[in-house]
Amino acid sequence: MSDDFSQQLMDETLAIRLRRSQFGVRRSIKGGVHQSISDSVSADKKFISASKKLLDTRNQKYRAVTAIMSAAASTWKDSTIPYPEDGIRLIRRDAVQAFSDQMTRYQQQLDQALAALDEEYQTLRWDARERLGDLFDPNDYPGSITGEFTIDWEPVTFDTAEYLRELSPRLYEEQCRRIQSRFDEAVQMAEQAFMDEFQKLVAHLTERLTPGDDGRIKQFKPSTIENLSAFFDRFSALSVRSNRDLDALVATAQELVSDCGGYDSLHDSEGLRNAVRIQMERIQGGIDELIVNKPSRAFRFDD
Repeated sequence: MSDDFSQQLMDETLAIRLRRSQFGVRRSIKGGVHQSISDSVSADKKFISASKKLLDTRNQKYRAVTAIMSAAASTWKDSTIPYPEDGIRLIRRDAVQAFSDQMTRYQQQLDQALAALDEEYQTLRWDARERLGDLFDPNDYPGSITGEFTIDWEPVTFDTAEYLRELSPRLYEEQCRRIQSRFDEAVQMAEQAFMDEFQKLVAHLTERLTPGDDGRIKQFKPSTIENLSAFFDRFSALSVRSNRDLDALVATAQELVSDCGGYDSLHDSEGLRNAVRIQMERIQGGIDELIVNKPSRAFRFDD
């Protein structure tokens, strides 16, 4: 892998950290109750665990809050590529504003959903008191739920402090090499992530287009094609084109999906399904060969 790809990634992307926090609805059961449970099944209490659920997570307003939290995390992941540090991913610089705007909308939606949930929070607590009985502990519950769910995002800089250049040239060079090596790994991680996702999508479509053992045509959903199209868009926007063979396979699959006319055409024509299946099997074989022959590369971090 050429250093040109990692330098390209450094030049064209920005690191984004996403932080989420949410109220934990489960607590461990300890003490006498835990002992009673272990005694009832004749088990060593050191080898079993038990928990209680503090709120009814089926509540629609609670689910609305967690849905927004999940959507924010999905947007962050779909808009970025991996970076070898937990909680940080890389986004194209020209996509930062759109990403920030969308996350701001999620934050506004979260505030509204939390206000609605807070109106029912006391009712949920009373319901938990009745359901939990002696296991209910008021200390498990905050006074308000509004501050218990948060979304926060911020850019992260990896620039080496310039003052180190004169203060300690050796340390400065070590820091530069460390950053370079992490972007080297980020290129490899992105390539692997795209390859794995592409393999799963192609394999799924191929399987759905393959008649069953009884010769009957299998049903498949529009999302089977839609997910592939979404992958092509992300690959076009985020890939640094570090693997020419993968690029060629993706381009071939994209052209095939485009030319076939979409879900309706595949659904209505057995001949078209068979033709697309044969081509997808060849693409799948190419992906499998790439994965098998992909060279391993070790990275050293001087932390």
